[in-house]
Amino acid sequence: MNLTTFISACLLLSLNFYGQTITNSDFENWISLPNTFGGMDPQNWTSTNAATAGANTKGITRSTDKYSGTYALALSELITPSANDTLTSAIVLGQAPLDFSNYKLDYEKGGQVFTKMIASVNGYYKFSKGTSSFDSAYALVMLKDAATAGYLGIGKYGFSPSASYIPFQINITQLITPGGPPDSLLIAFFYKSNNSSPLPQGKLLIDSLYYKNIVNTTGIYEEHNFGFTLFPNPFSETIYLNFGITGDYKIDVLSIEGRLIQEHALKNANNCELKIEETEKGIYFIRCISSETGRQYTRLMKKN
Repeated sequence: MNLTTFISACLLLSLNFYGQTITNSDFENWISLPNTFGGMDPQNWTSTNAATAGANTKGITRSTDKYSGTYALALSELITPSANDTLTSAIVLGQAPLDFSNYKLDYEKGGQVFTKMIASVNGYYKFSKGTSSFDSAYALVMLKDAATAGYLGIGKYGFSPSASYIPFQINITQLITPGGPPDSLLIAFFYKSNNSSPLPQGKLLIDSLYYKNIVNTTGIYEEHNFGFTLFPNPFSETIYLNFGITGDYKIDVLSIEGRLIQEHALKNANNCELKIEETEKGIYFIRCISSETGRQYTRLMKKN
């Protein structure tokens, strides 16, 4: 083995042992997609482009308006047949299946090999919101464990308009104590709109992703000492909550982008039953707020 090969092997071993990186985190490397009129995806990421760009509509593009390097990731509005329809540009780290019939990305099946519990995923963004009042841009992070088909940690972030690049931090709430190790990291970005105009105006730019390690384990785990449980999970229409302690609670059901779907006020309760029927399949959150202490506790749930 020559000296160059030895040094390279040592660097690779050091990276695998001491730390991991988010693949193509600066969105510098892109690949062309066949039959998409010039559609591209960042290397090692999957987007809705393969399903939508065949109609010459690209929700994911490479932008030279970057924070650093040469390129940034750009998510734009997809033009809908009418203002009554909703379409979402989406991109996820790793390989994920696409449904070409409805332009949807099964982002939950994406992710890269990753074996560290981390505190947050960070980066820089710039967001010009479209004219539709329905427009929203948001991110989702999951630390997954394939052995249990479960989630060890999750974080979500809603982007507010900004005319220049500013930092963002997606804090990861650990759903299991102790948390880890996971086997994969999923990062996804979304732009949802019901824009039927032929000239989309909204755009979200993302660049220079990185993560922060867990420093204060006690601080991250502290809020999960509360005995708030829910079942079944996944669910179809009805979900049951058990608080462990009788009290007054406010219960919110939220979409992954933070939109309030249901809210309930409970008095002198230690459990409840919720009907969540008229919602699409996917990931949702239950947020419980204790009226006595004001503390909030969040759990993830999946609707099949």
